[in-house]
Amino acid sequence: MQVYAFDLVPWPYLEAASYYPDPDSLYDPLRGRQVYDEHLRQMEMYEEHGYDAICINEHHAKPYGLMPSPNLMAAALTQRTKRIKIGVLGNLPALHANPVRLAEEIAMLDVMSGGRIISGFVRGVPQEYLALSVPQSEARVSTRRGTSS
Repeated sequence: MQVYAFDLVPWPYLEAASYYPDPDSLYDPLRGRQVYDEHLRQMEMYEEHGYDAICINEHHAKPYGLMPSPNLMAAALTQRTKRIKIGVLGNLPALHANPVRLAEEIAMLDVMSGGRIISGFVRGVPQEYLALSVPQSEARVSTRRGTSS
């Protein structure tokens, strides 16, 4: 049996329910750095405790997931870990300008990690499309030019 951990990197400082669009005043960059540091250290500990993979994903404009770029988190993890697989589950292809560029990033991460990347792709939720001004009707389209995935 394999055991995978999943981390959204949520914002722990909400005093009330969050509703889109959330005001910028909910976020503090100093606390944000601390949150990222704590979660990256926790992800390192998954390896130390024998987990098989740490999984991360892409979310935009919501405090339950402070990870608009799971590829940046994966890059940090390639340098902080040696054995654990890194699951990017997933990127939102419809929100990336070109799927080839996204594939190149995943390939680069896989090389940097020594072949430890697990890559998945997701459709996302409506708020993510609103946050980047992309029509939700493009959620199943691989590029903004209309090429089907």
